[in-house]
Amino acid sequence: MTNALQVTNTVEKQGDNLAMTMKRINGNVNFYLEKEELFCRQVGIPVVNTFRIYSAFIEGIKVFLDSLKSGSSSADSSRSL
Repeated sequence: MTNALQVTNTVEKQGDNLAMTMKRINGNVNFYLEKEELFCRQVGIPVVNTFRIYSAFIEGIKVFLDSLKSGSSSADSSRSL
């Protein structure tokens, strides 16, 4: 394998690992969001906004990583032209 191909494979593996970690974090955040919303409905304290912002941030990172990953394969194919 060429050095560029090894770097590409390494970056893709790291991107996959990061995406998996972000999915786990997002799952945990969603779990706590559900608990927080239940708490707020019962107690009436609006503390959910911080968790919603964090959840939106995590979702944005996931979209970015998906875009980066899908963009890398299209960039490789355009380079070979």
